[in-house]
Amino acid sequence: MNGKTSESQPLRAFVRGAWLLLAAQLMVSVLVFGFLAIAARRLNSIMAQTAEQTANLALARRSLADVREEQAKQQQTLETLRQELERAREATPFVRDAINAYHAGRYPQAIALYDEALTFDPNNWYIRDLLSYSQYLAGRRAVSAGRRAEGERYFEEAVASVGRVIESKPNYLGAYVELAVYECARDRPEAALAAYDAALARTQDASSTFRNRVGEIPQRCTVLHRRLAQR
Repeated sequence: MNGKTSESQPLRAFVRGAWLLLAAQLMVSVLVFGFLAIAARRLNSIMAQTAEQTANLALARRSLADVREEQAKQQQTLETLRQELERAREATPFVRDAINAYHAGRYPQAIALYDEALTFDPNNWYIRDLLSYSQYLAGRRAVSAGRRAEGERYFEEAVASVGRVIESKPNYLGAYVELAVYECARDRPEAALAAYDAALARTQDASSTFRNRVGEIPQRCTVLHRRLAQR
C-alpha cells in the first residue's frame, strides 16, 4: 500500500508540473498576443499618421510649387507690361505728330509717322487702326485727284492694316465698320457685307455700331445700306 502511494506521488507531481507549465505557457501566449495586438494597433496608428503627414507634405509641396509658378507668371506679366509701356513711350512722339498731320490733311505724312511709331510698338493695334484710316483718306484723295491706281494701293493697304487690327482685337466692332468702308471704297460691296456679317457673328450689337457710322459708308455700297435699313 505504501509502495503504491510512493509510486503515485511522483506521477502526480509530474502532472501538476505539466499543468503548471501549460498554464504558464498559455499565460505567456496570451500576454504575447496582447502585446502584439497593442503593437499592431500602435503600428497601424503610426502608419496612418505617416501616410497623412506624407500626403500633407505632398500637398504642401504642390501648393508651394503653385505659389512659385504663380509668382513667376506675375513676374512675367509685370515684365511684359513694363516692355509694352516702354514701347508705347518710345512710339508716343511719332503718334502725336501723326495725329497732327492727319488733322492737317497731310495723310501721307501721317502714314509715314504711324509706320515709324509701329517700328517701336509693332503690336499696338490702336496705332495700326489710326494708320488704316489715314491710308483710306489718302486713297480717297488720290482717287478724287484722278490717281486711281495710287488710290487703290492706299485702299488695299488700309484693308491689310485693319485686318491685322481684327486679328489682334476680334471683338473691336469699329474695325469691322472700317473694313466695310474700305471694301466699299474698293468697289467690293460683297466683301463689305461679309465684314458686317462677321461683326454680327461676334455680337448682335454690331448692327447698332454700323448704323451709328452709316454716314461713313459710301452710298454706292447699296447692298450694305439695304441690309442696315432692314434691321
